[in-house]
Amino acid sequence: MPAFEDFFKLQNGPLFQGNDKEARAEALQAIGRIVHDFTSKIRATTTEEMFSDLFAGSGAMVLSKGSPTMPIRGFAVPTLEVAFENGPWGDPERWIWRRKWKARDIPRMWPKAKIGDKLAQVIKADRNADVLVTQMTYWDDQAGDFRLSVWTDKDPENELWGETTRASPWITPRMFVVPGEAMGRGLAHIGLPFVKTVNKARELALRAAAFALLGLWVRRNDGVFNPQTATLEPGRMWKVANVSGPLKSIERLDIPHNFDISTIIINDEREQIRRVLLDDELPDMNDSVRSPTEIAGRMRRYERNRGGATTRLAFELVVPFVQRSVDILGEHGLLPGDLQVDTILTQAVVTAPAAAGS
Repeated sequence: MPAFEDFFKLQNGPLFQGNDKEARAEALQAIGRIVHDFTSKIRATTTEEMFSDLFAGSGAMVLSKGSPTMPIRGFAVPTLEVAFENGPWGDPERWIWRRKWKARDIPRMWPKAKIGDKLAQVIKADRNADVLVTQMTYWDDQAGDFRLSVWTDKDPENELWGETTRASPWITPRMFVVPGEAMGRGLAHIGLPFVKTVNKARELALRAAAFALLGLWVRRNDGVFNPQTATLEPGRMWKVANVSGPLKSIERLDIPHNFDISTIIINDEREQIRRVLLDDELPDMNDSVRSPTEIAGRMRRYERNRGGATTRLAFELVVPFVQRSVDILGEHGLLPGDLQVDTILTQAVVTAPAAAGS
């Protein structure tokens, strides 16, 4: 989802049978450009923040209706604050988000909220007080839309705010999904064993380097040499009782002074980490010249390894993002007609280079 580039296009769906296909296709292209313009800032900031959690498996982002000057409000939600579960067909259909907000921010978040007497007293008494806000979004089968319910710990009996939306305000893409699990698993989970091995090898190598520089010493308790006042530095003179024979006052133990095998282990594990994290970049300019066959093989392997995750992100990130953005802009009256990206009459096709090549 590059910030200043087109990453999708709107086009007629597979079941659209109108006589004005070409005119409608041109209109959809114009609407797509409007969506690109209004979401550039969100894609440059909010989505980048969400991708940090997506690296670990699951990302979470909320798109809500804003003011006329800022029609779409988007903010990333840490996965530690949100829990979601799948519906009967395996798609996320229920989200629960809990966060402590400052009391002064609640009227700004929900200007038309019904603030009860208990919460109003808290806001009046201390505007900087922490208020635990719970937001629950779920799919309502009977109504055929998503329902949002908000309440606080200061007044849990009364609903602070409630609304219905045609598209889910939650964008929760997942990298890899294991059957039966709602949360995804990311590249960080897959590469963690190799990273731990590299860290342990580096730790042992640094310890070996410390022993090689400072050594490991033994001393005889002869009342002359004092290790508390002896300093390991060049040109330092120590006072000892004996420097030769079997009864030396101080002697350095014979230990290995290098740890060459760690370099082999670290290089092998780093190569595994690059493959797991899909970091199959081209060789540096300073490296030896590689053949075109090798470069082509690397690119094919890269496309093959990332293809599944990229396709999932297209359906769980890009398409819901476009659906929600179109609905919000339509509510503001910035789009012509009551357009709905339902993948039947109107669909969003991903055109970003990363997804188009998978």
